Amino acid sequence: MLVTRAEILHDTLMPNASRPRRIFLSAVGLTPQVVTESLYVLATARPSFVPDEIHLLTTEEGRRRIDLMLRYGLADLAFDLDCPALAEALSPNSIHVIPGMDGKPLMDINSDVDNEAAANTICTLVRSLTADPVTRLHVSIAGGRKTMSFLLGYALSLYGRPQDTLSHVLVNDPFQTHPEFFFPRRVPKVLLGQGGRPVSTDEAKITLAEIPFVRLRHGMPADLLAGTTTYGETVARVQRAFAAPHLHLDIPRRQLVCQDVVVPLPPLLLAFYVCFILRRRQGAPVSWRELSAQEIKSVYQRLHGDDNGRWERVRHGLPAGPDDMKDYFEQKKAALHKALRTTLGSAATPYMLQPIGKRPRTRFALSLDPSAITITGEDVQ
Repeated sequence: MLVTRAEILHDTLMPNASRPRRIFLSAVGLTPQVVTESLYVLATARPSFVPDEIHLLTTEEGRRRIDLMLRYGLADLAFDLDCPALAEALSPNSIHVIPGMDGKPLMDINSDVDNEAAANTICTLVRSLTADPVTRLHVSIAGGRKTMSFLLGYALSLYGRPQDTLSHVLVNDPFQTHPEFFFPRRVPKVLLGQGGRPVSTDEAKITLAEIPFVRLRHGMPADLLAGTTTYGETVARVQRAFAAPHLHLDIPRRQLVCQDVVVPLPPLLLAFYVCFILRRRQGAPVSWRELSAQEIKSVYQRLHGDDNGRWERVRHGLPAGPDDMKDYFEQKKAALHKALRTTLGSAATPYMLQPIGKRPRTRFALSLDPSAITITGEDVQ
């Protein structure tokens, strides 16, 4: 059921506190009409979606067509629906022209290098538009080159939240590519079709096909959500999260590497974890009762040596006796799991210390198969 124009106007005038901020994002190529066609369906559907912000991703030629064609079509749509907010939602700052590797705006996407530049721009933009947890993003993949559409959809799969949606707009012939058709007007207009044949806009049928997509955001490492990694780096990191777990302890570099990702750990926390790595290779779990300050000290010194006198400062953080070990054990375990989750996201689980048995005799161990653990450099055992 379509909403009335009064309902559309009422929806746009609702205070921001009453609904989440809405964002529309679309790629634009040589047919910018896909934007107004999509917005027409979104604004007149029930429930309606009238964006507070319209973001368009395009090339330099696409920007030119936005200025010469789309701005007028968007203004007409806003007037026809009695919804001035639609025209106001598009600002000069929300037209994103893809820069090439040389920093200059791309006229078109014609090479692998151009594709890489587009992928990086799309990845950065979608990550930015989904950073605020309370906004709602609708992405249209109807415009632009096919590579842009694919990249937009894939970026939303990486960063999209439960409230975000993806769509493609479908328009019947001869309106699909007609340069003068932007949406079905309230008062029908006659256009000249192929061969000069007149057609009325009241014959136009627009369908917005919502596309289900897999949401991977919940498993993304924190630095990928907040950082500036390229599209290629982001995909590689996510792909590793689905690979078989493997832990590599690099003694010379004093590094813990999980699935080719370095997990930064402070020296004492690394020594604490190495105690469990070594016990896993021996098939032995450990509880706080079995872990001693002497064992942690021994592993620390074998890993780091005197470490330029740091040990004298670090050793004061070790428990003074068995009675203090329980709290120390829980604190270090919590710090370790936090570091793993921050770096690896949902892929951290295989590397965490898993409980074995019931309280009060619970013990902990790595669940990794010993064959998935490698150690290079000096033996710390």
